[in-house]
Amino acid sequence: MPLLVSLSPGRSIEKGCQMTTLSRLSGSARRLPVRWPAAAALAIVLAYCDGFWLTALQGAIGAAERAEPPFGRWLRDSTLMLPLVFLAVLLALLGARRWFARGRRRLAVAAALLVGLSSAGVGIAEAAASSLIDYQYQVRHLALQHSFGAAQPSAVDLIGLGSAAPLSYALYCSLRGVAADSAAALMEYTTLMVHVRALALAALVLLATNLALTAALVAAMSGRLWSPHLAASPRAGEPAGPPPGRALV
Repeated sequence: MPLLVSLSPGRSIEKGCQMTTLSRLSGSARRLPVRWPAAAALAIVLAYCDGFWLTALQGAIGAAERAEPPFGRWLRDSTLMLPLVFLAVLLALLGARRWFARGRRRLAVAAALLVGLSSAGVGIAEAAASSLIDYQYQVRHLALQHSFGAAQPSAVDLIGLGSAAPLSYALYCSLRGVAADSAAALMEYTTLMVHVRALALAALVLLATNLALTAALVAAMSGRLWSPHLAASPRAGEPAGPPPGRALV
């Protein structure tokens, strides 16, 4: 019993510190100039829209080993991507508030651009990671397929590269340490170029889609995006005026 009595003050102090930390975190969250429901709505729309394009990309050029029903893949990948998109949206809104606070129109344009670019960056990174995984599976499949052939044609016989091989293909062979007339190297290089071109197209689509969606959503939620104390801030070039309840001297 004396041991329990001696430990109870320490436990109460630790519990009090935890409650103080939680209250400080909740107070800091309430003091942010962004409304949490609006930021969450932006993140949900952008995450599930980006997930649709990522699912379409993987279905078009993905490895056969990762093939699965598209709806389930879209729902899973979009949900897993949602926390990162929410963090990107929140940081973009805070950056817009910090750097472009004067003028509501200027703030709305900056918020739409920053949110669209940051969320598209998350989607492009996700697409690049997915393409890298698919490419690794496909290279293994090509190596296995090449090992089954007793005598396969060279790259020169396939497309007639010869001395007119592209510089990128020559660089690829040099980095991989393989001969330029190898059919396996040519198939791996062609697969890599398919992923590079598809990723470039996906990046353009993600940028265009996210910027368009963000512009529409920010325009629709212009009055509900920021906290009340920010909504009452003066426009650019207008005097702030006296505080409420005080008269000009």
